[in-house]
Amino acid sequence: MLNLVRCTTAGAAFAYAGAALAQAVGFATLPPGSLNHTTASAVAKVLKEKAGINMLVQPTAGDNVIIPMVNRGESTMGIANAPETAMAIKEAKQSDVRLIAVAHTLQTAFFVRKDSGLRRIADMKSRRVELGYSAMRTIDAYARDPRHGRPHRARRKSGARAQRGARRG
Repeated sequence: MLNLVRCTTAGAAFAYAGAALAQAVGFATLPPGSLNHTTASAVAKVLKEKAGINMLVQPTAGDNVIIPMVNRGESTMGIANAPETAMAIKEAKQSDVRLIAVAHTLQTAFFVRKDSGLRRIADMKSRRVELGYSAMRTIDAYARDPRHGRPHRARRKSGARAQRGARRG
């Protein structure tokens, strides 16, 4: 994180060296309380203190709003997850956006209710999974079978294979 702040500070200071630094520079991010908003706030603070850049953190409704804002020039910089950014650049034709840094690697935990019967990811096989999250389009993209462009459904076990699997649980 410290290297990101140093790199961002140096790059931003260089980019805005000839501009009036009193002018606010937009940094589009997720709403307050999110990791991206906290990161953007920290970067904006360092840029203000170390480079004299007046960076204004701009909370938005989500990555699918942030990326087009930067593409249209409504915000100078944005912070979004890398898959969403890559998808926006490739599929949504956000041609005026480029990735300049990676802030942090985010590990995510999957959890279920204790009474779900699931104990590991492999137990998801043959289970139905909800798709269609409007706020995170990348979930749908990664859940699609690339050969057919349709939601991927694990094949159900049949006959003796299903009985052997049932005995293990």
